[in-house]
Amino acid sequence: MSRRILVVGGGGREHALLWRFAQDDPKAVLHVAPGNAGMRALAVVHDIPADDTPALLRLALEIRPDLVVAGPEAALAAGLADLMTPQGIVVFGPVMAAARLETSKLFAKEMMALAGVPTARHWRVEDEGSLLAAARAGARVVKADGLASGKGVVVAADEASTVAAGRELLAAYGAPLLAEERMDGVEVSVLALCDGTRAVMLPSAQDHKRVGDGDTGPNTGGMGTVSPGTHHHRLGMDEHTLLSRVREMVILPVLAAMRQRGTPFVGVLFAGLMVDPATANFSVLEFNARFGDPETQVIVRRLGGDLAGAMEACAQGNVTRVPLTVMDHAAVCVVMAAQGYPGKLRGGDVVEGLGAAAQVPGAVVFQAGTALKEGAVVTSGGRVLGVSASGLTVAHAADRAYSAAALIHWPGVVMRRDIGKNTP
Repeated sequence: MSRRILVVGGGGREHALLWRFAQDDPKAVLHVAPGNAGMRALAVVHDIPADDTPALLRLALEIRPDLVVAGPEAALAAGLADLMTPQGIVVFGPVMAAARLETSKLFAKEMMALAGVPTARHWRVEDEGSLLAAARAGARVVKADGLASGKGVVVAADEASTVAAGRELLAAYGAPLLAEERMDGVEVSVLALCDGTRAVMLPSAQDHKRVGDGDTGPNTGGMGTVSPGTHHHRLGMDEHTLLSRVREMVILPVLAAMRQRGTPFVGVLFAGLMVDPATANFSVLEFNARFGDPETQVIVRRLGGDLAGAMEACAQGNVTRVPLTVMDHAAVCVVMAAQGYPGKLRGGDVVEGLGAAAQVPGAVVFQAGTALKEGAVVTSGGRVLGVSASGLTVAHAADRAYSAAALIHWPGVVMRRDIGKNTP
């Protein structure tokens, strides 16, 4: 009998997951809510927002999926797993209490301390007095405690700018805030499928947040990713070493700490790391409680085994039942964004060349901010496409990804030209 899967979300991450599920099981019956234009070839699309959990529950009770996969943080924060699991629906994703590893940065720091996970010194900020004290003690990064769509973080240069940034965040988001010491180095993302006790490591990735080449300009949701994340010549360790160290020093201790407090973590745990290039030591910047975007677009290209099967096994309490492997080849994803991103966006432009790009060897185009208008794919969001490619090396994969991206056109497209370039 064909597997039936409901994916919640509408971005490039969800398109990549659907693509991978179809690769693993061509007979699978796939559903997605709310989806986008590019997902219609893979799945039945339902116009339900990712945070409308009552409507999603009604949909799940109607279609009776074997597995529900929560894509964005909004679905987890809205209690998707809490609502569906008592109804006998298998959900891949943590309950609200466990998702606090992402939805509360202060809670994540508490768990890191309990688990002995290396991280930056930090302070809780409740008001201007505690903000001044933290800045004087050395805090140079200030973050909103809750979800802020990637906007509630400021890295300051000195004590005065730290205080100014903290005041702005207090006004915008309210207390509490998290203040931290600044960490410098190479950022790498490491993810693991977790069943509450055990963990299976996924391929590493490295995101490029700045909008411009050479890591210039404002921060974005991500302009491209490279896997393995250890491709950077200054990282100081290979991927196998990185994954093993993160599993033993971060993932397993955090799972034990979450069990100890009565909130086992089941789902994908995403550890954002800062690696010191001089020593190869790392600290944890933050946790996410779901797959990253655009990290997923390269991770699914390097993962061997039945991903949906492993997710189902994970949700049922034994992630090791379905083996997964990290493949030796590389993958690169280049994000193509709308004019004005990450600021005021221009939308409604017709995207041309998708068919030609899909013919480039090793390339797959994942759609994110797209819609259908009079039968044509048009831009409808900030990050419009993720042009991914696999290759023998990072450089090989990057050449393929950029060859495919060169065939896609719309007015004012924004794209970095240095993702995965000048690397082995």
